[in-house]
Amino acid sequence: MILEVRGSQPEEVDATLECCARAFSNGDAMETQRKREFFKNIHTNDPSFTPEHSRVVVQNGQVLSAAHVFERRMLIDGVPIKLGGIGSVATLPEFRGRGYSTNVLGDAITYMVDEGYELSLLSTGLTKFYERLGWHSFLYHREDIVELPERVHVPQSAYTIRPVDWEHDLAEIEQIHTQFNKDATGPLLRTNSYWKALPSWRPFDLNQLMVAATKTQVVAYLMYDDQFDRIQEFGVLENHTSALVDLILEALRKAKSVGKKCVQSVPLFPVRHVLAAKRFVIKSVLVDRLMFRWIDLPKIIEKLRPRMEARLMASDVADWRGELRLGDSHSEHEIDLLIRRGRIKQANPISSIRPTIDIKLPPTDLLGLLFGQTESPQLLWNFGVTDLTVPIDKAEALLKALFPRRVFRWFLWDKF
Repeated sequence: MILEVRGSQPEEVDATLECCARAFSNGDAMETQRKREFFKNIHTNDPSFTPEHSRVVVQNGQVLSAAHVFERRMLIDGVPIKLGGIGSVATLPEFRGRGYSTNVLGDAITYMVDEGYELSLLSTGLTKFYERLGWHSFLYHREDIVELPERVHVPQSAYTIRPVDWEHDLAEIEQIHTQFNKDATGPLLRTNSYWKALPSWRPFDLNQLMVAATKTQVVAYLMYDDQFDRIQEFGVLENHTSALVDLILEALRKAKSVGKKCVQSVPLFPVRHVLAAKRFVIKSVLVDRLMFRWIDLPKIIEKLRPRMEARLMASDVADWRGELRLGDSHSEHEIDLLIRRGRIKQANPISSIRPTIDIKLPPTDLLGLLFGQTESPQLLWNFGVTDLTVPIDKAEALLKALFPRRVFRWFLWDKF
């Protein structure tokens, strides 16, 4: 019997969805039907869907195992990177334990390499399994927990706070999302078709999406979940931060009115200090389910290079000359940056000459550095500089210019 590992064919879409449904329903017929509709919705209503995004193990015409590659563009330092989101990883119950998930994920990696993807992301609790295949935990994804006082006071707003009018407000919400995340790391670049598909593709109650508006335009929006205990996403135009504060206070008031004691939120970075001044207790917590895998690290660096050069030219180390080598201590991922007076060039192949600064990082720390989540002095002290004639303050300033700190945001609307 020939075992095929490849992309799904158009005539195999239903069988692929059936495989996913059965894998996640524990043999319950009604649950299988619900899961079938769920997977059909998130696959076929996805604006980027094509059958070959589903990688499958097939034997005698039967789909035994599957994994889906969700094609996206994720922002790193505001730069769109081609992302392969991995989801719907499933094997029929009677065919488990034969390595089919490993086979299909290996095929997904090959597919992403061949199709020009640069990065891959998944969310899971099975970290050991995915680490064997090259994904690594992202230990910098944090959210905020807001403890609710006895009474949440919501002052009179200068803005109109109301539920969204999806058809009327959509264009302005798109604009807010784009502007709010223009320098961010983590959010997805959403096309107009992506936005328009959301209500049917990722169904939600429109009453859970609030906007703040002036007399002429929407200036902020906020999405919370149906249990009122999680702020899933928000965005605000520049110079309208108070509108976002008003939306958050209204969301917290709603949560308190249904008996919630705390609310979890995407990082409240733009308004955290304002809420703290209003005596809200806010704690930052680690959310550790995200895992990333480099697909083409040199290509990512090349896309980030113009922004890196601009910051370097404006820094105190604009005249620095040397070679910076960054490597993943657990794999072959390594880059050499040749830096001359604010200009950066990647060495290809990697130079055999000892670099000026050579840092080998564990995979999670390399992710943290390139995503703007770690302090460069800490990295230098922990992992060292090979050429000790380089002043440590120069090395620190160089890394800060190239990889400045960023708030990482991951919105639940973008999950796979």
